[in-house]
Formats: sequence, C-alpha cells, structure tokens
Amino acid sequence: MIQSCPVTRNARCHRHDAVVDLIAECLKRKEWQTRKELHIVGLERSYQPDLVVVKEGRSFIIDVAITTDSDASPMASVHRMKTIKYSVPAVMEAVKAVMNTETVEVLPAVMTWQGVWHKVAATALKKIYPDFLLGWAARRAIDGSGFIWATYMRTPTMRARSEPS
Repeated sequence: MIQSCPVTRNARCHRHDAVVDLIAECLKRKEWQTRKELHIVGLERSYQPDLVVVKEGRSFIIDVAITTDSDASPMASVHRMKTIKYSVPAVMEAVKAVMNTETVEVLPAVMTWQGVWHKVAATALKKIYPDFLLGWAARRAIDGSGFIWATYMRTPTMRARSEPS
C-alpha cells in the first residue's frame, strides 16, 4: 500500500523530493556545483536525473529510488536498472558538456521505504556523501512513509472500513 496505492502517489512523490532536496542542500553547502532535474534529450528518449553534481572536475549523476525490497522489485534490480538507464553515451556526453567535466559516474541512491540502504549504493555514495547524510536521508524516507500511511488512512474508503457498524 505505501509503495503502490494510487491515492498516495502525491505523498510518495513528496517523500522522494524531500530526500533529493536534502541531498542537494547538503552538497551545495559543501560547495558542490549542483543541478536538479537536468533535462537531457537522447536519441530515443529523454532523461531527467534527480541530481547532477560536480566536485573537483568530476560529475556524478544521482537518481533517488525509494522502493520495496520484494521479490517483484529487489533493490539490486532497481540499482542496476538506474545504472543502465543513465550510463548511455548520450547522457554521459551531455553531462560532460553541460557540467564542463571530463568524467561522469552514475550513483543511484536506492533505499527501501523503511530507510534501509542498498549496500552497493551506500558504499558508492560514501565516496561523495558524509556518512551522516545517509542516515538523514533514511530518516527522511521513514518520516515520508509515515506521512503516506496517514494519507492512506484519511481516504474516505479507509474511514468507511474502519468505522464501527
């Protein structure tokens, strides 16, 4: 329900954006050049990673995913799909040109709605994030999940089910 109910879609987007904003603000304070939702037009489709950040001449594409770790959508698959999605030459070359850098690395930020980081993602992100930021982002995801639950419970359908007859 927290991850799939259409009633809670806006709340899920808000939770995602809260995590992206937290990361962007922290990296800006550390004097990283930061671009949110850079629109990249490829040959067959468009791309819009959550963040493209630059430090010391290196670009990093960061795309946040807050997911379940179920059989249908394991974190490893989500991480792999985001890496493949943004590793295409058109995206890499566009980021190099726009951000004026020589290297680009894709760093998917994948965690569960309970705030558990995908191990590979967390290890890679620690190269550029301070350790405490991973904890703050996890907390933001957990808080957002609580808000999603509250949103779901306020829907008229749920009130009708939970009221005594």
